[in-house]
Amino acid sequence: MIGFIILIVLAIKIFRSAKESDRNAIAWTAASVAVYVGVQLLIGFGLAILLSVGQKYFGWSEGALDNFVIPITFLSVILSLVAVWTIANYLANEPIHASA
Repeated sequence: MIGFIILIVLAIKIFRSAKESDRNAIAWTAASVAVYVGVQLLIGFGLAILLSVGQKYFGWSEGALDNFVIPITFLSVILSLVAVWTIANYLANEPIHASA
């Protein structure tokens, strides 16, 4: 839940930064939310593939990753927030376009 709250705060920062630098604020905000979800999906699919390979070739049990659900969830939220934070910093450090 705290990750979602941080995402909302970062999305507001991204919206404001994009608007200040004359960029499409809605597109940047939507892209940052998509990156947040995408990173979590990639981690989930990657671990599913790892588990499938481990079960098939190494004889792992079906519940091999059950003990690691909380750390994996924590890691995926942290990595997602780092990706969105990177977008927020990119927009915040982008020079504002001067009108000629």
